[in-house]
Amino acid sequence: MKLTIILISITVLSQMVYEPDAMFVCICNGVTDRDIHRAIESGDRNFRQVSKSLGVASQCGSCEELAREIIEEYKLQASDAAPFYAAV
Repeated sequence: MKLTIILISITVLSQMVYEPDAMFVCICNGVTDRDIHRAIESGDRNFRQVSKSLGVASQCGSCEELAREIIEEYKLQASDAAPFYAAV
Protein backbone atom coordinates (compact mmCIF):
# COMPACT_ATOMS: atom_id res chain seq x y z
CA MET A 1 0.00 0.00 0.00
CA LYS A 2 2.68 2.53 0.98
CA LEU A 3 4.78 1.64 -2.05
CA THR A 4 1.79 2.25 -4.32
CA ILE A 5 1.17 5.68 -2.81
CA ILE A 6 4.84 6.59 -3.19
CA LEU A 7 4.90 5.47 -6.82
CA ILE A 8 1.71 7.38 -7.60
CA SER A 9 3.15 10.50 -5.96
CA ILE A 10 6.40 10.20 -7.90
CA THR A 11 4.47 9.79 -11.15
CA VAL A 12 2.30 12.84 -10.47
CA LEU A 13 5.23 15.00 -9.38
CA SER A 14 7.32 14.01 -12.39
CA GLN A 15 4.59 15.34 -14.71
CA MET A 16 4.42 18.74 -13.06
CA VAL A 17 5.94 22.01 -14.14
CA TYR A 18 8.01 23.55 -11.35
CA GLU A 19 6.79 26.94 -10.16
CA PRO A 20 9.11 28.86 -7.85
CA ASP A 21 7.49 29.87 -4.57
CA ALA A 22 4.57 27.48 -5.08
CA MET A 23 3.64 25.38 -2.06
CA PHE A 24 2.44 21.83 -2.47
CA VAL A 25 -0.91 21.36 -0.78
CA CYS A 26 -1.88 17.92 -2.09
CA ILE A 27 1.10 15.67 -2.67
CA CYS A 28 -1.09 12.74 -3.80
CA ASN A 29 -2.31 14.75 -6.80
CA GLY A 30 0.53 17.26 -7.12
CA VAL A 31 -1.66 20.30 -6.42
CA THR A 32 -0.07 23.59 -5.32
CA ASP A 33 -1.54 26.69 -3.74
CA ARG A 34 -1.22 28.39 -7.13
CA ASP A 35 -3.27 25.63 -8.75
CA ILE A 36 -6.00 26.33 -6.19
CA HIS A 37 -5.80 30.06 -6.90
CA ARG A 38 -6.13 29.42 -10.64
CA ALA A 39 -9.13 27.15 -10.04
CA ILE A 40 -10.87 29.91 -8.09
CA GLU A 41 -10.00 32.45 -10.79
CA SER A 42 -11.46 30.05 -13.38
CA GLY A 43 -14.80 29.88 -11.61
CA ASP A 44 -14.58 27.37 -8.76
CA ARG A 45 -16.33 28.96 -5.78
CA ASN A 46 -15.88 26.50 -2.90
CA PHE A 47 -13.89 23.52 -1.65
CA ARG A 48 -16.17 20.98 -3.30
CA GLN A 49 -15.66 22.54 -6.73
CA VAL A 50 -11.90 22.88 -6.26
CA SER A 51 -11.70 19.28 -5.10
CA LYS A 52 -13.67 18.10 -8.11
CA SER A 53 -11.58 20.02 -10.63
CA LEU A 54 -8.13 19.41 -9.10
CA GLY A 55 -8.57 16.22 -7.08
CA VAL A 56 -7.59 17.89 -3.79
CA ALA A 57 -8.32 15.60 -0.80
CA SER A 58 -9.58 12.81 -3.05
CA GLN A 59 -6.86 10.35 -2.01
CA CYS A 60 -5.63 10.38 1.60
CA GLY A 61 -7.50 13.53 2.66
CA SER A 62 -4.72 14.96 4.81
CA CYS A 63 -4.62 18.17 2.74
CA GLU A 64 -8.30 19.07 3.11
CA GLU A 65 -7.93 21.50 6.01
CA LEU A 66 -5.06 23.41 4.38
CA ALA A 67 -6.86 23.52 1.03
CA ARG A 68 -9.97 24.95 2.70
CA GLU A 69 -7.85 27.60 4.46
CA ILE A 70 -6.16 28.60 1.19
CA ILE A 71 -9.52 28.91 -0.56
CA GLU A 72 -11.02 31.08 2.18
CA GLU A 73 -7.92 33.26 2.46
CA TYR A 74 -7.78 33.78 -1.30
CA LYS A 75 -11.48 34.69 -1.43
CA LEU A 76 -10.99 37.22 1.40
CA GLN A 77 -8.00 38.80 -0.35
CA ALA A 78 -9.96 39.01 -3.59
CA SER A 79 -12.87 40.73 -1.87
CA ASP A 80 -10.47 43.20 -0.19
CA ALA A 81 -8.99 44.02 -3.59
CA ALA A 82 -12.39 44.88 -5.07
CA PRO A 83 -12.60 48.51 -6.16
CA PHE A 84 -14.09 50.88 -3.67
CA TYR A 85 -16.24 53.69 -4.99
CA ALA A 86 -16.97 56.51 -2.58
CA ALA A 87 -20.26 58.32 -2.82
CA VAL A 88 -19.79 61.86 -4.02
